[in-house]
Amino acid sequence: MQVAAGMFHTIVPVAPPDCDGNINGDGEVGVDEILGVVAAWGTDDADADVNDDGIVDTNDLLFVLAAWGPCS
Repeated sequence: MQVAAGMFHTIVPVAPPDCDGNINGDGEVGVDEILGVVAAWGTDDADADVNDDGIVDTNDLLFVLAAWGPCS
């Protein structure tokens, strides 16, 4: 993109899209989310409790697997 002399171009950073199962906010559901669920297993960690049922368990792991891939 060319900008004429005296003109400014502003670049605005855009946050990755938010999506269910994306624990770390990197814009995709992947290995980091599985590791986060496993690390919080059996607790009420709100970040790892992706299905919001009050406990991190098998259902959260299955939720992450079902959401696997980039957020759209």
